[in-house]
Amino acid sequence: MKMKQNLLLIGMVFLSTVFLSISASALNVIDTGTYNDHTYYLLDKSTWIEAEKKAVELGGHLVTINDANENQWVYKKWYELNHRWLWIGINDAKANGHWSWLNGDPVTYTNWSSGEPNYMGIEHYGSIWGDGTWNNAVGNISTGTAGDGTQRIMCGVIEINSKAHQTKAVGQNMGRKTQ
Repeated sequence: MKMKQNLLLIGMVFLSTVFLSISASALNVIDTGTYNDHTYYLLDKSTWIEAEKKAVELGGHLVTINDANENQWVYKKWYELNHRWLWIGINDAKANGHWSWLNGDPVTYTNWSSGEPNYMGIEHYGSIWGDGTWNNAVGNISTGTAGDGTQRIMCGVIEINSKAHQTKAVGQNMGRKTQ
């Protein structure tokens, strides 16, 4: 009986280690950052739908922008350096015109560009574009065209609550639910 318990413990530690050390590069993560006790991953060129799928695989969602400071941090960290448009987690896919965050947080801050969101009923997914404001777009594109005609690739920004993610990962690998 003692040997079974030891083998079970070794197996749980192994699984926990594997789960917590998932190689981000295998999921096309090209950069990381930390802000306000959350970990952020920048994905390579992707659609909104692909980016959210990868976010869930990593234990998070596309980023929830809670205030102007977080919006500015995400924008400065990844748009200004690479001129990529950034997928964020706001969307109205479930109810046209009712914008919500993927993680369930209430929408208390927005930074829509003038005239946005537009094309209601067609464009359901949020992104940060050239000036740090938000645009809504269709979710199955991975490039966009700027006002000057230049092409911009679109990349997802994943947000993970670092402390909650670690607790959840360890709890799941030990076969019990976390609180």
